[in-house]
Amino acid sequence: MCKETRAMRKLRFWRVKATLSGSFCALSVFLLSLIVFAGLLLWKSSRAQVAVADEGLDLMEKVIRDVDEISREIERFGLHSCSRTALTHLRKLTSINPVLSDIGLYFDDRLACTTIAGRFSKPRLDPPTDFLSYEYGSNVWTDRSIRSLGVQVGGIAARIDNRLFMMKPLFLGRRSSMSFDWQLIHFYPGSDQSFHADGMRGLADGVRPTPLRLTSKSLYIQRCDSWSHYCVAVDRDYQDILRSNGLISGLGGAAASLLGCLAFIVRRRSFMRQLGPVHRTRAALRAWTFECHYQPLIDLTDDGVVGCEALARLSDEHGMLSPGEFIPVIHELGWEDSFTRQMLEQAVADIRTMRLDRSPFKLAVNIFPANLNSQFVDFVVSCLDRLPEGVVLNLEITEDATISEAAYQEAIQRLSSHGVEISLDDFGTGYCTLGRLDTVGVDTLKVDRSLISTLTPDSCQQSLTAYVPKLAQQAGVAVVAEGIEGPDSLAAVKSLGMHYAQGFYFGRPMNVSGFQELLDRDVYR
Repeated sequence: MCKETRAMRKLRFWRVKATLSGSFCALSVFLLSLIVFAGLLLWKSSRAQVAVADEGLDLMEKVIRDVDEISREIERFGLHSCSRTALTHLRKLTSINPVLSDIGLYFDDRLACTTIAGRFSKPRLDPPTDFLSYEYGSNVWTDRSIRSLGVQVGGIAARIDNRLFMMKPLFLGRRSSMSFDWQLIHFYPGSDQSFHADGMRGLADGVRPTPLRLTSKSLYIQRCDSWSHYCVAVDRDYQDILRSNGLISGLGGAAASLLGCLAFIVRRRSFMRQLGPVHRTRAALRAWTFECHYQPLIDLTDDGVVGCEALARLSDEHGMLSPGEFIPVIHELGWEDSFTRQMLEQAVADIRTMRLDRSPFKLAVNIFPANLNSQFVDFVVSCLDRLPEGVVLNLEITEDATISEAAYQEAIQRLSSHGVEISLDDFGTGYCTLGRLDTVGVDTLKVDRSLISTLTPDSCQQSLTAYVPKLAQQAGVAVVAEGIEGPDSLAAVKSLGMHYAQGFYFGRPMNVSGFQELLDRDVYR
């Protein structure tokens, strides 16, 4: 009971470990998916912000070229006075240009007239301005305001010779649905000095292009044009990115959650697949789905089938699970008693359906050292009454260090007293030694296939194996040679005087119907 309890605790621990492993994998995939979707959103937003910045730079380039052309036209028409004719012509030039809001003229560094205010009765002295004066004057546009007729008119302005050009306010990204902050700055060629032209003051960071920068609250990009000497900085809040991409954000979150769930399932299944033998073995024990397959036991005196060994096989919806996988699980988790009882019950039920022409007929069933207790012995004795007449039960056991001398002797004596034969299995490996041949109740010694499968009449190994039947004969113990796979091995074990043989040469383990066909043919090949 204690072993069962420990086994259950171990299984629960494995399940928790599998769940935690799956959860960690799911969280990792979920976060990675969110990062990927966030990266896609940021990339999409950055492309939109770049488009806005390029729009501003393209607009400034167009304005500069248009104003240069208008300035040359003013010069060509000789519009150097504030006459009504000159103002009318200037107003016409202003109206046909979509980016200019006003044109004015200076005399003696005083603003004398504009197309909006008309001619001032008294030329106005300009307040200090941040106009830049250098050879590329037509490229210089800065933030400027003019008070005219009680109205403060502001915007980007440039002064070229005695002409003042006022630009309409920029509305960058008018065709875009996103919300953002921006700033247009002008810089000196070859200098880090810049001047605000339009937009939000203080937003731009230097006069160098910034392809992409993530701040704690926003996504920032800055584009610059070396021909016009302008930079446009565009800053967009993360919340606005999410709001304007609500559907994509929702789908991204849903996809990340789905990928996380799939990762959890795949990882947990992968983890549990590693523990598959444990769960499949446990399920088979609960559902009694282990099957007995039978391998013939051959009497070497007449090559007749005188018995069989019941071998456990497990096949479920996942396929075959080999004994090499489920036997260690049964032993490690302490399920030996339940497993052996099922195998013995099924072997007894199967033998009752067989048509046996040979008597006595040996039915061999493997047991674990842990089965050697009084309760199991009582169970074995109860099964003897159900065996057909002439069938002898043979229990095969591999001795190990866990068997105490007293417990072993007591169990063997009780079983032998009821006519049960005992075989020491896998001789030549582990703890099974010649020192046990004189143990009370041992009837048969099974020589491990590792000593037999490569045995030939001329092999050096034969001289070593020859001692086994001699010592067994002295102890009154029969010898079974396991692992006979060809005629050479068969001839070798016969020459050594062994009594019985098993192996693929005589037949692989088969189900009840297959074994019955072998018995009916009365041949093993």
